[in-house]
Amino acid sequence: MQDGDAKHIFRVTLSAPNMSLKNQIRKLLIVGGITSIGHVLSLFLYPVSIRYLSPEEVVAVGLIDSTALLIISILGFGLNATGTRDIALTDKWKDVLENIQSARISLALLCSAVGLVWLVLDIGRTEIGYLLIAAPVISLNYDFALYGLGKPEAAAIVSFVRQTFPLVLFLLLAVAGMAHPNHYLLLVVIFLFISSWLVSKQADASLFYAPSITFIKVYYSVLLLGISGVFLIYQRFGFINTVESRISSDDFIYLVTSLKLLLFIVACKRLLIQVYYPQLVDEKMTRILNAFSFFMAIGFLAVCWLFTEQFSQLFFNDSYGGDYVMLIGFGTCALLLFAVSDAKLLLNRQDKWMIMSTLICGLIFSGAVFFGGDVFKKGSDYLSFLIGIELLMSLSYRAGLYVSGRSFSKAKQ
Repeated sequence: MQDGDAKHIFRVTLSAPNMSLKNQIRKLLIVGGITSIGHVLSLFLYPVSIRYLSPEEVVAVGLIDSTALLIISILGFGLNATGTRDIALTDKWKDVLENIQSARISLALLCSAVGLVWLVLDIGRTEIGYLLIAAPVISLNYDFALYGLGKPEAAAIVSFVRQTFPLVLFLLLAVAGMAHPNHYLLLVVIFLFISSWLVSKQADASLFYAPSITFIKVYYSVLLLGISGVFLIYQRFGFINTVESRISSDDFIYLVTSLKLLLFIVACKRLLIQVYYPQLVDEKMTRILNAFSFFMAIGFLAVCWLFTEQFSQLFFNDSYGGDYVMLIGFGTCALLLFAVSDAKLLLNRQDKWMIMSTLICGLIFSGAVFFGGDVFKKGSDYLSFLIGIELLMSLSYRAGLYVSGRSFSKAKQ
């Protein structure tokens, strides 16, 4: 499909009666409300767990979260991002979905084999091996297709089921004195399958797709985008697997809870983009969304500054997490600076700039984490460096839009 065809689709979408501002705001509130409940509840996983589990068990729960996110990122490997766009721009979206899911399931089967070897040879923590074995279940979920099909409400409900139910059930077990990290792992896998089934029903598409021997070619087509995506997940949460042994259990809990809060901000940003995705072709709408996001970030930073001790008590169960609370506020500003620039780059088919920006920042962060053990002494050190990298990435995305916009204007002249 040519760019002109895509813009025609977007113009039709914008002019449709059901895309009025009132309906868009209503949709945003519904989807945002459902999504926010799930993410807000997830913020209490660690503060509540620490009251009923040992520090070592809480660390294991954090590693399960981190490993699951990394596996999701590896299986998605750029296909989720391009799939959302391609599904939105074609009538033959089921062919696009089949191609993507066949590749994802094929890679997931390979991950399962690695998981078996991991457990048999006792390479590392068993939680990682079990999650690798469960990779085919993880690969079944294609909620990205719901956003491409213009069903953000359904996607939000599925996300709520996937995130909230394992959390709530696990915390109930913890309060009852019956919880173990492996219970959390099992609940995560079970509700991943349930959410995958719900997605297939909402999309009116198959749940299972046959593996394909050409899956390597499919992944190769999005190689750099996939690598940058894995780096991004590692940067925003996955690195806790690397630093877990370097910091104290208390510091680990501060760090992982802070990262969960920042992931909540990322989810809100993604939600805003997905709800207004078709309208991003309009420069005025882009400026409005960027301004709205940044003013919200400044407001949140002010709240963090005014109620530092209260937030510390709420999220860390003590008043000693004030530094983390302020860092969360600054991290929010870094994440929401020019909030829609990355989506705009993809929409304008400036994938290379976005990929290289993400990849370079990810390499800098990953290199510092792996080789900076003598420099980073506490979780707050890692968090501060992460915020700096996120700010650099936001500025780089905006620079990419500026450069590509100037190039486009010159080409027209």
